[in-house]
Amino acid sequence: LLREHRPQVWFLYLCVPRSELERRLQTRHHPFMSPSLLDSQLQALEEPDSREPRTIALDAADDIETIVESALRELGAHGACR
Repeated sequence: LLREHRPQVWFLYLCVPRSELERRLQTRHHPFMSPSLLDSQLQALEEPDSREPRTIALDAADDIETIVESALRELGAHGACR
């Protein structure tokens, strides 16, 4: 629904290997998401189909600065950043 009437809406899908997700969860110090929930979250995850319009998949295993730079570069390459 968001894409249907809003051509300016883009989705960034952040791809992170399971091992990295586990590492990140182990280093967090808050009760927001217990590491024991990772399996159920990954099972419920609906990865975007490559045919979905205005969707960019990014490797998000790097540090946040690198991920943001990649996101801005990809969005710019697709004419989404103006």
